[in-house]
Amino acid sequence: MQQKGMLVAAGVGLVLALVAANVFSNRGTPEPSETAPANITVPHGDPPPPTIAPETPPGRTLSDPNGQRPGG
Repeated sequence: MQQKGMLVAAGVGLVLALVAANVFSNRGTPEPSETAPANITVPHGDPPPPTIAPETPPGRTLSDPNGQRPGG
């Protein structure tokens, strides 16, 4: 009976040791953002062409094309 208790205690101690080793081994692991290559954050080469808005007539508004105000 006493031998069974010692086996249980040894098993619990082993599990706790493995959990503690796993926790402390991950403490020094850098975040993925800290290890990112420079070319991801700093683009190289020619920049893409600027986006140009479609042609719209000057002075375009949302009013009635006949020049009448609604409700008047």
